[in-house]
Amino acid sequence: MNLARKKPHAPANTSVNEKVEADVPQSLVIQAFSLVASCLENPNYQAAATDLSTNLATKLQCEQVCIGLAKRKRLNVSAMSHSARWDKRTNLVQLINAAMDESCDQETTIVFPVPAKDAKKKFATAHKKLSDANNSATVCTVPLANEGVVTGAITLERSSANRFQPSSIQLLELVAVIAGPLLEMKRLEERWIGSKLWESFFGMFGKIVGPGHFKTKLYFLCFSGLIILSYFATGIHHVTADSVLEGRIQRTISASADGFIASSFVRAGDSVSANQVMAKLDDKDLTLSKMKLKNQKNQLEHEYQDALVQHERVKISVLSIKINQIDTELNLINEQLDRLQAIAPFDAYIIEGDLTQALGMSVKRGDVMFKIAPLNEYRVILSVNEEDISFVKESQLGKLTLTGLPNKFFNIKVEKITPISIAKDGQNIFQVEAMLYASDSQLRPNMKGVSKIEIGERKLIWIWTHKLVDWFIIKSWSLVP
Repeated sequence: MNLARKKPHAPANTSVNEKVEADVPQSLVIQAFSLVASCLENPNYQAAATDLSTNLATKLQCEQVCIGLAKRKRLNVSAMSHSARWDKRTNLVQLINAAMDESCDQETTIVFPVPAKDAKKKFATAHKKLSDANNSATVCTVPLANEGVVTGAITLERSSANRFQPSSIQLLELVAVIAGPLLEMKRLEERWIGSKLWESFFGMFGKIVGPGHFKTKLYFLCFSGLIILSYFATGIHHVTADSVLEGRIQRTISASADGFIASSFVRAGDSVSANQVMAKLDDKDLTLSKMKLKNQKNQLEHEYQDALVQHERVKISVLSIKINQIDTELNLINEQLDRLQAIAPFDAYIIEGDLTQALGMSVKRGDVMFKIAPLNEYRVILSVNEEDISFVKESQLGKLTLTGLPNKFFNIKVEKITPISIAKDGQNIFQVEAMLYASDSQLRPNMKGVSKIEIGERKLIWIWTHKLVDWFIIKSWSLVP
């Protein structure tokens, strides 16, 4: 018997709502749900089937009720009322299995003795043998189904004097409609993972090669075509990395002496031209020292003129030395005054430093005041994950797009690979330096974006799966003792 194609008789495959609409007494529906309620309470198939068979035997006054399970294209007894164990090899159990097969083959409920009106429509040879083996008992079998596929059957036995009435048969068919999907659901949940995968595979295979299921076949053909195409077709393998734009040359402007900030004319984000004054330190002390030295120099020059008139050679020599000394000190002060100004060495952007809110603050010699970068010379710093660093080589080409300029792409070239990794967001990152070929007036230092380095031509299936394969190899190696 091919159970995959057999469908039970219409009453066994009709919903409860349809039965109620067909003038089924409401009391039968309530009784059917109360009998099946035990299936929901038990966690597994065997306990649920045993409770259901016992409830049916008690409710319908049956000597024995058996529930069969469809397995390997045949129905076999899986639960028996008032019994937890039985020998599947006994003749009685074999006769029950045959009666279940007979009912499902004919796709209908079979009652023996067969009513006169159904004598020409139904064959009950197996049921007759089961009845004879039980002293002419009355036998009834109702198929169980789930989504139109036979999943089992219920066989009930009564004494010959207590035959099944139409109301009892109608109740049994209602119970079969409700219990079939519930029992099948519990059976499917109890399968071990290998069995689930095996049945899923053959279920899908049947949809692909069997009749119908046009959508499944179409999806399978599309997926197969994609796999075949990806195996033979090739594409460019790229390494993608987060990137930061930096000035190719970064210059630090620091304080040349201890002092206080007197004024600041620019701040971070501004552009400056060569020799432009960016900030000044307070010069009052040096200015006073300069004025003092100038007064001393004037006085010494007067004395020097008097000594020349009086021809005092020794005094002339001494005064000349003192004047030269003061000139040297004045030159030093002038140099210090010039250094009190922070001057831009070339046209640049200020990428760090804002002294407009720090006027009057003291600074020490060497303290950083500004960091600047040239206007049109940039480099790109790529953060490459360690799983991709082996593909990156010097002189490889790529493209950069920035978050602030998503519609523009800039050509880059790998120049240097840092051999030391850093930890970032739980990953090991290698910094790769690349040269930016073109420039743009909208570019600014510290802009972030994404770079893609062209590694070479590879098969598409390798491009899509190599990271997963590498991860699987590493995990497998770590698990090997």
